[in-house]
Amino acid sequence: YLALSKKYDYGETFEFPSVPVGNRNTLRNHIQELWRKPIKIVSVIEERTVKKGEIKQGTYFNLGKDDRDVALRTYSPEGTRNRCFCQMCHTVKPYRLIEVNNIELNPKYYFPQLRISLCLECSKLFEYLRNSPKIREKYIEEIKKAQIQSEGTVDIHVGQEYIITFTAKHLAEIQEILKYMPIS
Repeated sequence: YLALSKKYDYGETFEFPSVPVGNRNTLRNHIQELWRKPIKIVSVIEERTVKKGEIKQGTYFNLGKDDRDVALRTYSPEGTRNRCFCQMCHTVKPYRLIEVNNIELNPKYYFPQLRISLCLECSKLFEYLRNSPKIREKYIEEIKKAQIQSEGTVDIHVGQEYIITFTAKHLAEIQEILKYMPIS
């Protein structure tokens, strides 16, 4: 983070951890024990399932970069390139430090408008919150009921203490999509 100029506004200072070596013989014995039965690293071919979009039966396309770029550009500060606001903490970060998440946990249908731009920390927090059915249902319901002006931003609560900010247009698109979304 030092190279990326990460700044914290928590008003706290921290000291980098320092752990003394301790008894060298104990350390040496421990390492020798590890070397008696070393664990090898090997390459293994594994099959995995990936999500793709299906236009019609048997016709697939990759989900990914294009809709990611659209989501990032939606929240890029005016006049900048390759930088994006996090919709939760409102910090501007380089694109490489922004993840694009779906508002749904396991979406059944592909709509790039259902994606949000979050910094790495907020992304992990959102994924954690989104795993709670109670929290997820509540913020989806809040999205559906939100009053949108023709311009500006709208804040949606996720859990008790977190907020995701949407542009008026983005939230209106999401609301329109959710109107037609079948209830699972």
